[in-house]
Amino acid sequence: MINKLFSANGYKISSLYLDDESFNFSSKKFTDAEDFIESYDKTMSMATKLEIRYGRIISIKKEENNRSIVIRYKSTFSIPSSCTISFRDDKDYQLFFDCLENDLGLLKTEDRLSPFQAIYGQLFALAVTFAITAFGYFDAINQTDGKIVKASTGKEQIFNILVHILGANGVLLAGGIVTTIILYKISRRVMNPPNQLKFIISDF
Repeated sequence: MINKLFSANGYKISSLYLDDESFNFSSKKFTDAEDFIESYDKTMSMATKLEIRYGRIISIKKEENNRSIVIRYKSTFSIPSSCTISFRDDKDYQLFFDCLENDLGLLKTEDRLSPFQAIYGQLFALAVTFAITAFGYFDAINQTDGKIVKASTGKEQIFNILVHILGANGVLLAGGIVTTIILYKISRRVMNPPNQLKFIISDF
């Protein structure tokens, strides 16, 4: 029987509990597995909960020198989703990996990423940076010309305020700084691709 509780960090994640069927995440912190189970089973709870059944997991990956663990799984209607966590205690990493390999019987591999695999995420971030910079630049020009489109959400309003403060040149400068940082990371990872630890769930 699997009964293990970890203190974890992630988006709306503070605890991770492993049982015989799934990963169970909660935004509430727990130090005792029984307390976690009791709270998790409550219908009325303010805590955010997420269950990932082992059979729906695609892969679990961690790069060297990176604390993040990426869990890819099939969500509702088999749509690929991902969950990123890290552990507060360094010892929990090895305990978690031992559980994946020994208790769950996952297939463990460790390979060096290809240069393209190493920068895939950074290329996506670069494309997003270009898009936001271009949108912000033309938005700043429109604001200068008095062509202001009323924001429909709070986030759009905040974005418009930032663009107004920075101005067209400021938006280009900010985008250029972010782009430079991303390009630096790309060059580092291309020259020295990291190793990646990977676990695959093949049969449950």
